[in-house]
Amino acid sequence: GVCVTVFHALANLPLDHPKHAELFRAVHARFWLQPNTLLAPVSAVGAAWTARRALHALSASGGLFASDVRTSGEWLLALAATSAIALQGALHWETCDRSTEWGVWECGWAVLDSVP
Repeated sequence: GVCVTVFHALANLPLDHPKHAELFRAVHARFWLQPNTLLAPVSAVGAAWTARRALHALSASGGLFASDVRTSGEWLLALAATSAIALQGALHWETCDRSTEWGVWECGWAVLDSVP
């Protein structure tokens, strides 16, 4: 949150510019990801710690299959994490698919065309 607040306070791009509003908003949107990149590793470490504690508590309670609980629990957690990543990709593929956009290609050719 602090990164976004400081960026927007110091940014000088006019978001209501009649001609370039879409471009300027896209530039701003790239900086909205910064808090997520800081929060994701911290969340992952916290989730791993919590899962480890829960699995330890389950396997420490004894029982015939105590070691199996821990092993299968770790596999279930890995499967859940992988499934969450795949689900995000599947749900947002249409929004994030840029395979039909040729803006960078055209810009590169425009630069190369100007070279003697």
